[in-house]
Amino acid sequence: MGQVERSRVKRWGALLNSERDAAQLYSRLADAETGEGREIFEELAGIERRHATHWAQKILWPGLMQRYGAVYGFPFALEGFAFFIEAIFLGIYLYGWDRLAPWVHLASGLPIVVAGVASAFFVVAANAWMNTPRGFRLVNGRVVAPQESDVEEYSVI
Repeated sequence: MGQVERSRVKRWGALLNSERDAAQLYSRLADAETGEGREIFEELAGIERRHATHWAQKILWPGLMQRYGAVYGFPFALEGFAFFIEAIFLGIYLYGWDRLAPWVHLASGLPIVVAGVASAFFVVAANAWMNTPRGFRLVNGRVVAPQESDVEEYSVI
């Protein structure tokens, strides 16, 4: 896999700075708002912080991400799905406040809770994996897919 080219690292650094700037902007906008507007800007700031974390990992730990990204990325991909489900239903919940029947509005809050808990679980699982890595094989210093008999899909989580 070799070294990461300087041009890529430079581009990743620019993306990292862009995400950090956007997160700060949304945080300042949230401070100036109240109610739904504040909640939306806080959620957008959170999204930008997660994006910044992604670029920071690529810059700070390129060896880790190159070697184990295929394994380590699995729980983060699941976290991404959970996060988007949470964000979609949060939008429905907030914008449907006066537009939906009360029972539909309440029901739209349930996926927010489930997806939020799932999102938190996957982030903690990904971080815990770094302490006790499992679910893959190393052959000559490279990550290889496990054999059919070795499959441990959920041991990464």
